[in-house]
Amino acid sequence: MKSSRRWLIGLALAMVVLGFAGSCDEKGLGDAPVGDRNEAPRDIIVMPDTFANVAVVCDGPVRIYVTTRDAPPVVVPDHPACVDAEPLGEG
Repeated sequence: MKSSRRWLIGLALAMVVLGFAGSCDEKGLGDAPVGDRNEAPRDIIVMPDTFANVAVVCDGPVRIYVTTRDAPPVVVPDHPACVDAEPLGEG
């Protein structure tokens, strides 16, 4: 009885591990596929150690500030620095 219970637990554990392994991409992150990648230049603000760097880009008249930390992006519509900027993905 104990032998069949251990075998069943081992089989269930193996199925769980295989299920998780199948959901990973080639990097093992399980991220969604990337569509069009925009490699437009960004301004990078390098901060002192322990502070997150900030990337700044214009998307049309909108200025976007993003960081590598767990913080949402900051979006500033009608920013004066982005008056003549093209929307991302169109240039």
